[in-house]
Formats: sequence, structure tokens, C-alpha cells
Amino acid sequence: MEQKRRIKGVNERDTKKVKCKAIISAMAAIMIVSVLAAAVPMVSAWSETDNFNHIRAQMAAQKVLIGQNLQFEGFTGTVAVSWLVSGDIENVYTADANNRIYNVNWPTTGAYYVAYNTADQAQLSVEEPEIPLKLKVGTKDISSIAASTSVTIDTGGMNLFPEDQVDLVIKGPDGQIKYDVVNKQDFTDITVAELTSWYGNNNLETTGWTIGAYTFTGCPTN
Repeated sequence: MEQKRRIKGVNERDTKKVKCKAIISAMAAIMIVSVLAAAVPMVSAWSETDNFNHIRAQMAAQKVLIGQNLQFEGFTGTVAVSWLVSGDIENVYTADANNRIYNVNWPTTGAYYVAYNTADQAQLSVEEPEIPLKLKVGTKDISSIAASTSVTIDTGGMNLFPEDQVDLVIKGPDGQIKYDVVNKQDFTDITVAELTSWYGNNNLETTGWTIGAYTFTGCPTN
């Protein structure tokens, strides 16, 4: 069974907060829905069940998210990442003796190359982590629903990796719902793949929920 993990390559010692955005919704006979998205981890970097984003020596650009730890593999010697702006090298980030860089906090503009101008050259695409959320019934965005209506959590545009762990933070009149006993729904410490497959196709059940206002927020697991 595949091991769940936290945001791929994010340094758990890092105290930097990842922004979470919420969606608000309410139940009037019914839930009014308000949704916030979370900002947090081409061709994606290699996916593995550890705390590193594995970067290979390859032609296609590989995604790097702010806050990740990087492990470089297949390169000759100690790796250096060059940041280029308008064709000029603005900075160089050198890996440690294990060819690792921790807690990436680089500008998201410009171009990044591992082993620049060598046979091992590989391009990186540096991005802020994003967990956009929309609440839908069918294909229609909603701001309120009738009680017991099934809802879709639309995560289109999310740039995390499938095995990254997130929380779907749902707060209503009775506080946060971490586990929905009535509908047997788990909302904490779930993978991105589980979030999209469990709740992405009118699969989130609201049977038994208290009438009132709810906020839905997608956040990376701390």
C-alpha cells in the first residue's frame, strides 16, 4: 500500500506559514457555501514517498514548489542551481554534500537550471503551492444548497502532487468537521488523490449536517 505523506519535499521544521483560502457557504434549509483555497508542494519532478522532491537529470522541466526540500539525482558532482533573469545569472544555489537543498524559498520569476551549461543541464519551474477550491452541484458553482445535497469539491488548478497530504477544513455551526460519522467521510490527513477521488464528483454528502453557514478550506497537512 502506498505510504501517505505530507507536501512533497516540504521541510517539516520550517515555521513559514502556507496561506489557506476559504470558501463560505450557508445552509438555509440549507448550506451556504463559502470556499477558500490554500496557497502552500510541464513534466513534474519525480514522485516518491519521502520528504524530498527528487530532481533528475532530464530534458523536460521539473516542477519545484516553494518550501520544498530537493534531492538531486543523476548529476555529476555537487549540484548548483542557477537563477537566470533576462539571460543573465542573478544567483547560484549550491546543494550540500548529499546533493540536497532544503526549504526552497526562491523567486518565482526568471529561469532555473540545474548544472547550467553542462551535459547534465536540467530546467526547473518554480511555483507557489496552490490549492484552489470551488463548490459545485454538478457543473454549477454554488453559494447555497438544500440540506442533504451532495456536493463536488472542485480542485481544478491545484499544483500539488497526488500523494501530498492535505486537510479539507470544514467549519460549521458545530465547529470543525474532521470526520463525518453519519456519512463516513474523512477530511483530515488525506492525500490529494483521495481529495479529488472521494469528493470530486458530487461525492461529498451533507446528510445529517446542521443547518447553517459553513466554510471550506483546503490546507496542506501541518
